[in-house]
Amino acid sequence: MGDLRLFFGLQLNDRARQAIACAAEDLRFDKGRLHEADNYHLTLVFLGATPQEAVPLLSRLGRLALREPFRLKLAPEMGAFRNGSIIWAGVEPCAALFALRSRLSAMLRENGFPGGDEPFTPHITVGRGMRLTAPPPLIALESFEAARVTLFESARVDGRLTYRPIG
Repeated sequence: MGDLRLFFGLQLNDRARQAIACAAEDLRFDKGRLHEADNYHLTLVFLGATPQEAVPLLSRLGRLALREPFRLKLAPEMGAFRNGSIIWAGVEPCAALFALRSRLSAMLRENGFPGGDEPFTPHITVGRGMRLTAPPPLIALESFEAARVTLFESARVDGRLTYRPIG
């Protein structure tokens, strides 16, 4: 069994994905690529290369980390990282989200896993390698429920980057 490229995240509902995808369609750029809407998620903790044998324990930790479901609202503005090359949609500030991330990070450390030490800027990646030629459009104000923490595998399937829920 080999290593899997894993991370914990929150899945979006269809309305939130659609709101981001509609805004992304209006992005004007001459370089880069957009993520596909079915890949939109909010990353909580990136684990990286992880032994496949760890998936059951990691799945359990993800279930235990979320004490109560809560709602997140998309922020209307898009933002950028890395000198503007990564375009993202944000979420409105939410204490429950930061508490969830902190709890999950602590549980991972207690069980010998890395992750969660870097600063946390909640976001949904919309595109990479971008060079925008106009300011980004606004996103429709939608919300989604954080009802469970999902363990994702990041893998290439038929040459396409996919984020597959595995736990």
